[in-house]
Amino acid sequence: MMRASENILRLRESEGRLAAAQRIARLGHWEWWPGSEAFTGSDEFCRIIGMPTQSPDPSAVSLGEFLGRIHSDDRPIVHGVFESAAHCESEVGGVFRLMEGDGGVRSVDLRARLSPGADGAPGSVVGTLQDVTERVKAEERIRKLAFYDTLTGLPNRALFQDQLNGILSAARRRKRHVAILLLDLDNFKRINDSLGHSAGDEVLSSVAARLRDAVRPYDVVTRTDKSMTHSVARLGGDEFLLALGDLREPGDAMRVAVRLLESFGDPFELKEGEFFLSASIGIAVYPQDGSDMEELLKHADAALYHAKDSGRNTFEFFSESMNKDAFYKLMLENGLRRAIEREEFTLHYQPLVQLPGPRIVGTEALIRWTHAELGGVGPSDFIPLAEHLGLIHQVSEWVMMVACKQMSSWTRRGLSPVRMALNVSGQQFHRPGMAGEFLEQVAESGLDPSLFDVELTEGTLMADVKASQRILGELKDRGVRIAIDDFGTGYSSLAYLKRFPVDVIKIDRSFVVEMTSDPNDAAIVSAIIAMADSLSVGVLAEGVENEEQAQSLQNLGCTHMQGYLFGKPVPGEEITSLLVQQEEAGRGTQLGHP
Repeated sequence: MMRASENILRLRESEGRLAAAQRIARLGHWEWWPGSEAFTGSDEFCRIIGMPTQSPDPSAVSLGEFLGRIHSDDRPIVHGVFESAAHCESEVGGVFRLMEGDGGVRSVDLRARLSPGADGAPGSVVGTLQDVTERVKAEERIRKLAFYDTLTGLPNRALFQDQLNGILSAARRRKRHVAILLLDLDNFKRINDSLGHSAGDEVLSSVAARLRDAVRPYDVVTRTDKSMTHSVARLGGDEFLLALGDLREPGDAMRVAVRLLESFGDPFELKEGEFFLSASIGIAVYPQDGSDMEELLKHADAALYHAKDSGRNTFEFFSESMNKDAFYKLMLENGLRRAIEREEFTLHYQPLVQLPGPRIVGTEALIRWTHAELGGVGPSDFIPLAEHLGLIHQVSEWVMMVACKQMSSWTRRGLSPVRMALNVSGQQFHRPGMAGEFLEQVAESGLDPSLFDVELTEGTLMADVKASQRILGELKDRGVRIAIDDFGTGYSSLAYLKRFPVDVIKIDRSFVVEMTSDPNDAAIVSAIIAMADSLSVGVLAEGVENEEQAQSLQNLGCTHMQGYLFGKPVPGEEITSLLVQQEEAGRGTQLGHP
């Protein structure tokens, strides 16, 4: 009798330890008899599903009551698990959602297996139920870190590629098109630079919301399946990726691109105030532009750069010619980084003349690049690229060094002094310390600063008026002259001419070329000359190609000119020969001042 009592005591202790272990593990067990509602569960099972455990028969639970606590979307699946377990001896189950009394949702891992009855009696289905809410939340957090952008909540590149693969597979089956849109914010850097990165992050989050809203209406396209038809992701920085599937024709992507650009029409509300922002979009289309993400993304990137070059706030589709342009730019970029050390740059000099005569009174230094594989590359191609790559300072230093050496050689030969005009890019002009560096190079060469003309565009001066006034003041104090290049194609305003110490206005060649055949161009040239005269500013006409143009300019009072009529840009040896000839003819003794 004592032994039986001890066995019972040990059994109860074992059951207690098991119950304690189940509470710690949030693990309950249950049993169900197929073909009936008969269902029992342990105390921990009841606690997990929210059933009271203090009833006369705490283990009694009906199958229907249990299923009623499962999330409605998962209920049919759980019912199928029970039915599957009743007809096979393999373990079945999965993770499902459980509804709580307060409307919350928990995650549970349900496992079920058939337990055969003894002596041929009907068996039962037994199993476990474990609360895995925290594990599921942790897995979800890990998944978000792995597949979602932490700032915007959008899919990252890895998840986007997975989604795109599904979209492309559906497109192959349905013989439809897919468009990849690569969107980049225009001038986003100025927000980070002026307002800080926290404001930039706020803008990026707002952009993500606008993109989601702009693309969402596209989801209503008619389709016969439930496959994903679009995806929006953040590629990194201020670049976003969009995939549009189920397109009947490539042009359908244009409507979405327009809607995306229109979504930037409203200002972004920040605590610092309202800010407007635009975007540029490059579009590549499956299958003609590529069959996988890497190829499509490469071509969308090429189209994006084309959109940037086209003025921004627009979109461009990829084309084969665009791909060739991208390859050309890549070769230029790689070559430009080593062009100076390979001595591929040369300076050519175009005469600046004064009539009557004509007498050479100056030269304009023009950089030329002979690429090892591409041959001659025009400044309009490589100067903007040098600015983009941050190489313009090195290029400008090289130009100044070579120009000073050339002028010094003329002095050593005893030639009469002539002016040297140097084009200065906007990025170089507004570089901190630009005036000091320029004057230092002149001083090292032993030349007189008054022999140099710094040529600037109107846009460069107007980009930062106060800074321009300060830099020009430093140069003017040392005698450097200031010339406005391509006048007539920018602001062309008397107001800004009064604010800057301008010495010379260079009339853009586009007006000069047509002035003898187009009355409007003739009127513009006449007005510019009259304006310059009223402000006591010198004037020089660019692009003079024939005697008729030269005579017309002289009749209007413009005696300083530049153009093919007087000479093309030539290497240093040739311009030196011209100056020597002029000196020997006795016409180079006076320095002209337009």
